[in-house]
Amino acid sequence: MRVVAIAVALMPVLIGVADAREDMLAELLAPWPHTHASPRGTPHTHAFNVEPAYLHRGLRVDYLIGTNVGGDTDEQELGFELEWALTKRLGICIEAPLIGLNPVTEQNVTGFGDMAVAGRVLLVDRHRFLLSANVEIETPTGNAERGLGRGEAAFSPTVLCWMDLGH
Repeated sequence: MRVVAIAVALMPVLIGVADAREDMLAELLAPWPHTHASPRGTPHTHAFNVEPAYLHRGLRVDYLIGTNVGGDTDEQELGFELEWALTKRLGICIEAPLIGLNPVTEQNVTGFGDMAVAGRVLLVDRHRFLLSANVEIETPTGNAERGLGRGEAAFSPTVLCWMDLGH
């Protein structure tokens, strides 16, 4: 029953996918239009720790604090995230965290953590619905021996959506 309700709710989107494919190819290299809202006026928001489906240009700085991480370490992270729309349909994101560790029994450690680079493609661009795909590659640039990185690369594909639910 729940699957049927979701399918019915997404029917207008699914019907518009054929038109969206033609629009995407025509707009792949079109200039990026600067906007902070949908054509209906609904604001595009970048929620905490959730990547947005829309493309934009900006530098985001996050400050995170964790206490008793792993049972004996306080952690602080100053994360820098540069998101840059290259065209109307293509964007890139670069993330670089500055990490400070304060273990109870050892010396404090500060340095850059693992950096990540992601590409984003806006697949469907409708007035009330956006669908995009992200491919992120996290590189082991942080010193894993000092606790500033994982010591391995990571590959993370994601699908993102934004829907205007109305007033």
